[in-house]
Amino acid sequence: RFREYLKDCRREAYTSFVVGADIGGTNTNLMLAGNGDSPEIVASWQAPTSSYRDLTEPLSLMLQDARSRFDARPGSIAVAAAGPVLGHRRCKLTNAPLEVDAGAIEKALGVQCVVINDFEAIGFSVNLLESRYPQSAIELSKDHATHAERRGVKAALGAGTGVPADGTTVTAN
Repeated sequence: RFREYLKDCRREAYTSFVVGADIGGTNTNLMLAGNGDSPEIVASWQAPTSSYRDLTEPLSLMLQDARSRFDARPGSIAVAAAGPVLGHRRCKLTNAPLEVDAGAIEKALGVQCVVINDFEAIGFSVNLLESRYPQSAIELSKDHATHAERRGVKAALGAGTGVPADGTTVTAN
C-alpha cells in the first residue's frame, strides 16, 4: 500500500474531515481532506483494486491510519466508481470484480457514504480545474481558430481502464 502524507497537520486546524475515494479498474485511490479556511488534501493512499474483495477493507485501514496519525474522524465518504451507479448507493465496477455498496460501508464503518460515477465526479470538477489549473483545460473554438465561445459547453474526456492497450481504435457513433 502506498501512503503519502501531504501535510503535517494538527487536528485543531480543521473543523471537519471527509474522505474521497476514486475506485478504478486498476487502482483504488483514497484521500483525506481537512476542512478549515478552505478544504485541502491532508493525505492520500493507493492500492491495486484487485487486492480487495470489497471497499470496506481499504477504507477501514485508511480510517485507522487517519485516526492514529491526524486524530481525524471523517463524517462522510464520497466514492467515485468506474461503472454504472444505482441511486448513489451501489456500483458494480465495469473492469474489476468489485461492487461498491454505500450501505455496507456505512454499516461497517459508521460513516455516511455516497457513490457516484467516476466521470460524474470529473464533471463536477471541470470548473475547478479551469480556474485552478488552466493548463489542464483545453478550449475548443467554434471553428477551431477564430471564434472561441467563452460560455460554451464543457466536457471531460478520458480513456479509462477499458480502452484496449494494443492501440486498437475505438469509435463511437
